[in-house]
Amino acid sequence: MTKDHYGRVRVKTLEPMRIACYRAASATPEMDSIGCMREWLAKQKLGATSGARTFGFDADVTPEQQKRGMRGYEVWVSVPESVRSSGGVTVKDFAGGLYAVMKINDPFKNPFEVIPAGWNRLVGWVKTSDKYGFGKHQCLEEHVEGEGGTYLDIHLPVVKKKMRRGFQAAKSIPRQAAVDMLIRDARRDDTANISELSVLIRKKSYQEMEGSFYPREAFEGELQLYSPEVLGKYIGSPDKFAKVAEDGGRIVGLAIGKLDRDMGVADLGWIGVAPENRHRGTARSLIDAVCSDAKKAGCHKLIAYTMTRLDSACAMYERCGFVREAMMKRHWIKIDFVMYSRWLDQSQAVS
Repeated sequence: MTKDHYGRVRVKTLEPMRIACYRAASATPEMDSIGCMREWLAKQKLGATSGARTFGFDADVTPEQQKRGMRGYEVWVSVPESVRSSGGVTVKDFAGGLYAVMKINDPFKNPFEVIPAGWNRLVGWVKTSDKYGFGKHQCLEEHVEGEGGTYLDIHLPVVKKKMRRGFQAAKSIPRQAAVDMLIRDARRDDTANISELSVLIRKKSYQEMEGSFYPREAFEGELQLYSPEVLGKYIGSPDKFAKVAEDGGRIVGLAIGKLDRDMGVADLGWIGVAPENRHRGTARSLIDAVCSDAKKAGCHKLIAYTMTRLDSACAMYERCGFVREAMMKRHWIKIDFVMYSRWLDQSQAVS
């Protein structure tokens, strides 16, 4: 094993893509999963798809399988949007993400030494980086056919570190965003853009946080709620609201919901912020605008629901002045939800 095995580290973004996935558990899971995937692709007449990319990663096995000497490996292949799951192969959307990437030449000559050593090098690079820290999205090994044979591009998820100029500089980001960002009512000509943004946000959330517990069929059905036709019903309606956040002429966030003027309660049905605009005060600005309009409409309270497992969503609501008011065990589709409330007149708030 020499330095020639390994290329330099570069940081790149993997764009969202539709992928076909197959997982194998055996003594040779890499070969088995790739072999089954190739057979499936041939049946789908996708064997010669131009530009298709192949990724893989180690997968968990049961204790019983481990005792029998079995390992797990999952292979992904990028496929066209029209492809659907079949024959034991699952097709889903991958949200993409930022990665530190390193090439491993001749990886299969001594794979159980060369590949782990490559991962150790890449982990070490991130540990000593001033610009990047470890991300939480999926680690990947991309199988690439080159002139000299197959090589691996190993992908380690990373995030950009915040500028370390003390806490004062970090806290100034939301205030700066509030200066540059426009919060306004959604217009009819916004429906296509807010639909596209909503679907992107939901797919990314499902891929990164919800895939292990939220039923796939329920998720795919939910995506219909973000169609231009459905979202358009929230625009200009006296008993609904639709707010967007605009940054540099581009819509980067939205909040929609219902107003029950008779009962005095506003329901925040959906709030989403583009991934690149998170942690800049966008959600807070949208919620503050909704609260202002709801209060003018005679409402005394804004409510919102989220799944208890979504720690980031729960933290966002609490940062924006909401309090936990009700825990709903095994609620919608038998998943635990929590109801948050924000009082619009703090003098009437109930502790």
